[in-house]
Amino acid sequence: MTKPSPLTRIKQILVNSAVIYTLSVLLISFILTGLSGDQAIDPIRFLLIFPFSLSLAIGNHLYKFCKRSAFFAFLYHFLFTVGGFYLFLYLPAYQEASSSSSFLVLLFFAVIYLVIYGICALFRNRWKKQIRLESDYQPQFSKQKDND
Repeated sequence: MTKPSPLTRIKQILVNSAVIYTLSVLLISFILTGLSGDQAIDPIRFLLIFPFSLSLAIGNHLYKFCKRSAFFAFLYHFLFTVGGFYLFLYLPAYQEASSSSSFLVLLFFAVIYLVIYGICALFRNRWKKQIRLESDYQPQFSKQKDND
């Protein structure tokens, strides 16, 4: 895999951020429309979804191109995802919330993140192991037709 240029990396991050933003806005608007019957969110809050999607795209990019150990890749992704959620989605919406409830929400989102990450890591490891097992196989016998 060749190393992409910095401009290519920025383009990838912005495109991923736009995709995440679009899907997030659609999902949130469908959920709110289904729950309350009309769109019950301010346009300013919709704009705050973009910095969250940008932090998520940066976290994904760092996770993909991290040259350090897998732990650091996970740590970067975790910090950008959970930190972006907390800073851009939770804090502006619940400014008057107490610090203990804010900490519980942060902890709850971190647990949800860890569960989803764990499930994805299990599937990814199984998939990579299966590909590795299939690629390492060398047939020992050639296929010959029996002319009996």
